[in-house]
Order: sequence, then structure tokens, then C-alpha cells
Amino acid sequence: MTTAHALLAACLADPDADLPRLLYADALDDAGDEGYAAFVRDQVALAASPPWEPSAVLARHRRPDLRTGGPYRHRLPPAGSTLADWHPEAPFRRGLGWAVKVDQLGDLLATGDALFAAAPVGELHLPTAPFREGWQALAARPWMSRVRVLRFTGVRLPIEPVRILGEAPGGVREVRFDRASSPAAGDLFGGLARSPLGRQLTALHLMNGYAAELDELLDELGDARLRVETLSLKMMGLTPPTAGRLAAGGLLDRVHTLDLSHCQALGDRGLQAATPAGGPPRLRSLTVSRARVGDGAVWWACVAGSLAGLKHLDLSSNPLGPDGLRPFDRDTPPAGLRSLGLAGCTVTDLGVKRLTASAVWPNLVELDLRLNPLVGDTGGRHLLQAATPPALKALLLAGTGIGDGLRLKLRDKYGGAAVFDD
Repeated sequence: MTTAHALLAACLADPDADLPRLLYADALDDAGDEGYAAFVRDQVALAASPPWEPSAVLARHRRPDLRTGGPYRHRLPPAGSTLADWHPEAPFRRGLGWAVKVDQLGDLLATGDALFAAAPVGELHLPTAPFREGWQALAARPWMSRVRVLRFTGVRLPIEPVRILGEAPGGVREVRFDRASSPAAGDLFGGLARSPLGRQLTALHLMNGYAAELDELLDELGDARLRVETLSLKMMGLTPPTAGRLAAGGLLDRVHTLDLSHCQALGDRGLQAATPAGGPPRLRSLTVSRARVGDGAVWWACVAGSLAGLKHLDLSSNPLGPDGLRPFDRDTPPAGLRSLGLAGCTVTDLGVKRLTASAVWPNLVELDLRLNPLVGDTGGRHLLQAATPPALKALLLAGTGIGDGLRLKLRDKYGGAAVFDD
């Protein structure tokens, strides 16, 4: 066995540790495989970086191969089945095989032993077929102790999987549901929250539910006192009253990453209810895209103590209006804000002027101004005249009205950070 093979075995034996992977990269270098060695090191560093810091922003917008592993997909071991295969978009994490997409549970049960013996798989995208025996067999597999993320991708609520895997949690820390709507949703998610799996979760993502079920659902989740640090309630019909219940129910007590996107009835009042002014500044990332927040959203980010610690704020696809960015220039914005999403927010040239003159501008790593056609050459000149933020890695300007001449000048000023395509 070569040194590289021995170190790969060490990575499998301790999949959460970075040191074996870095030593494996050193062995790859010694074997003349410098490209893959660099990929492993870069992905290890990327996994340790918050998504608003330069290395993560750079990978997201300008180094897609670092996310997808495109040149190194041949390094993934054979999955053994087309119905339980490596995830087509993001199979790697920390340089080795990580995410597997399962179309039929039986195929994973048939090939899982060999697959987990060859790669440190940690994420499973699972169907929601209601075959109890299959889920019981999955829960009994010893390699489930290495799985950290479960994502249920089917069109029905996964009642049997949640009940069975909830009592045999293995090493799972994060659960995602692509559908969270059913008359049984409250009971199901309440049971999950009170199960052994719920007690160890650090991230919970619910999507595509019904507003009529939210009261019961929030009661169930709040009573269970989940201890999650990352929470998504996307397309869940959140309203100002239910947002207030969310904030009052204890579910947000530890949350530092909150996603309330595609909740079309949320609005400014709902945003304020979910993030009370006097709350502790615990939130680091807040996403409220397509939630019909308006002029009051930026003002609230500047005045609410609960948002004073924000590093990432995504307001994209909301009607902020021509004066929506005025508070950045006149009030006290979150001092550490690094990533700001304003795509499709009806930002104007004046809004760009206010932003570049504000205390937010010098700290930005990522600014998304896409799909704002009212940002034209005057806005482009404001960007040209502004001092370049030292850590800026992505200034996204596709779909603005900035002309070709100014685009060339902006590329000269900001280099690769200025992106004009999609």
C-alpha cells in the first residue's frame, strides 16, 4: 500500500478530521499529483470558511470547479448504480466524495457498503417512498454513523423515514425537506424535534409548506426546544403574526443563520417581528429574498440591535424602491456586513451613490446588483469614483443599464471582481 493509499484509509477512518486530508494532499504532491493535491487543500480551507469571506465568495462566483470538482470527478470511486450515484452538481467536500443522490432506496442498500468503504460519504439525498422495511434496513447500516446531512427530495412528506431515522439518528446533524406540507406536518416535525435525531440537529431546512399549518408547526417546534443554529423556512407562508410567534417561541434562541425567503406575505412588519429590535445580536446571516419587504428593510437592518452582528444580508427580488438604501448613508448599518444581496431590488443610481458613501462599502466582499436596470452610467461612475473595498471578490452587475464603455473601465478598476454575465 502506498503512502497516499494509507492516508486515504485514514481519511475514511476519521472523516471529520482535516489533518488526514492535508497529509493525503502532501502525499499526492510527492506522487506528482499536484493539481488534485491543491484541490483537496483548497476544499478543506473552503469548508472552514464562512460563506461571506473572500475564499468562499471567490469559489462561488469565479472558481466554479472548486465547488463542483469538475476536473477531478474521475477521482470519485464508482457508485455502483445510476439510481444511487454521486450528486451531479456538488459531489465533493473537503476534497473527497461527499454527496450521493438516491433515486431508489434499494440501490443504496445494495451498493452502500462498497461506496462507504471507498469514500467518506456524509450527505444523502433521499426519496420519500413509504416502504418501512427499507428505512429500517437503512437505519441499521453501520455506515449511517458517518452521515451528517439528510435531504428528502420526494414529492410527499417523508413520514416513515422521519419516524424511523429519528429514533436511530447516527451522526446526522442537518436535515433538509424539499416539501413540508401535509395535514400531518405539525405532528411529524414535532415528533422529529423531540426525537433523538432532533436533539442533536444543528441545522433544519423546511420548504414548500402551507401557511394554514404554520401555527401548529411553530407550536410543535417551539415546545420541543430545538437547538438548531441554522434554520430555513422557505416558501412556508410566514406572515407578520406567525413571524412574531417564531421569534417568541424559543426556536430562534441559538439561530445564527436564518432564511425566510419566498415567504410572500412577510413584508417589513414580518421582518421586524421575526428579528425584534432588542434581541441579542446573534444573527450572522439573514436571507429574506422574495418576501415583499420594502423601504423599511434596510432601515431595520440599521436600527435593530438583533441585526447588529450581520455578516450576510440578502434582500434580493424585493421592491426596496428608490429610497430603500438611504438608511445605509444616514443611519448606522451593521459594522461587519460583508455580503449584500440587492439583485432585482429596483436600486437606482442614487442608491449606488448612497451605498458607496456608506460605512458598509469598505467592508464588502460580495455585492450583488444584478437585474437593476435603473442602475446606469451614473451609477457606474459612482462605482468608479469609490475607493475599492480591500477584500472585494464579487461585484455582480449583470442586468444593469451600465454601458459598454463604463463596463471596461469598471473591469480595469475592479479586475475579475466585476462580473457582467450571469
